[in-house]
Amino acid sequence: MHCEGGTVKLEPDTEWQSYQWSGPDGANLSGFSETTAAIQTGVQGEYTLTVTDRNGCPASFTTFLEVSDNALQADFLRISEAVPFEPMIFVDISIPVPDVSEWIIPDNNNISIIETNPGSIELVFTATGDYQVGMRVRSNDCESEVFKTITISENAQRAQQVTNGNKPQIKVNAFPNPAKDMIRFNINVDDQNPVYMVLMSNLTGRKIKYQKIEGKKDYLVEWNVANIKPGIYNLYLNHNNTIETKRILITR
Repeated sequence: MHCEGGTVKLEPDTEWQSYQWSGPDGANLSGFSETTAAIQTGVQGEYTLTVTDRNGCPASFTTFLEVSDNALQADFLRISEAVPFEPMIFVDISIPVPDVSEWIIPDNNNISIIETNPGSIELVFTATGDYQVGMRVRSNDCESEVFKTITISENAQRAQQVTNGNKPQIKVNAFPNPAKDMIRFNINVDDQNPVYMVLMSNLTGRKIKYQKIEGKKDYLVEWNVANIKPGIYNLYLNHNNTIETKRILITR
């Protein structure tokens, strides 16, 4: 069972020579070719996969996808640069907060899992290329999945920006910092695309607070931090896949 508004990945357990999917109305499977082993869908109904092996012998498999009325949407966010040999942090931003979350990391010698915390994972990619990273979340009997392509490349783009004298895409000021009860952020970006704000504990690496803002270029964001333990925290901002970091100190 998966949740209304989300999608789930359907794929066979073994590799075949050709694949043909069929499913309920609205599943939009017409664009998949005979080499497509996996599909991503959110439409309830019966799905049939017809396959052939290398000798041309056919087989078929059928499964029923049930959709819950609960709205659980799996999602995660990258809060560090996508370059090789540098730690890369992914944060669970699923809505609502799930009971259980599971990271789906490909079995690849170029990926090392450095640390896993509730709501986040830290990876190191040792080679450039495209990698599929996923997340599966559950609440009660409801399940949702999401997969994203992570492109690891040398930091040529940022070097080019510096060479051209381009301004950074994100400017942020935090005040007061150190903060006791309230902290405010002045944020400036160069378009109205979403800005994702994630506060992480510098000690444990856990996600403490998350907010998505959009529709403006200039923001004044106010956070109540009275219930957050004193300590050092890192604020990560992601805008158009550009990352900015601000260190935050909370005192009493």
